[in-house]
Amino acid sequence: MIAAVVVGGGSDLRRKRERRRCRARALLLQTISSALNVLGVPSLWTEAIAGFLLILAITLDRGIQLRLAAALRRRKVHLGA
Repeated sequence: MIAAVVVGGGSDLRRKRERRRCRARALLLQTISSALNVLGVPSLWTEAIAGFLLILAITLDRGIQLRLAAALRRRKVHLGA
């Protein structure tokens, strides 16, 4: 599941916590895929939903990164650094 590695942060797999997160996300994606399969959703839609979730996760992560970076810049300015 390449999507799980991307969502889980494949570059950070050295740390134990990051490995756990990656496994948890892989399990989540597999569970969603299995549930859609049991419900009789065609495989095309299963892949489309997995792709949508991947794009959503990347977008949310990028938004959080940008907000955090902006907050850190403001904090630095206020501290006079």
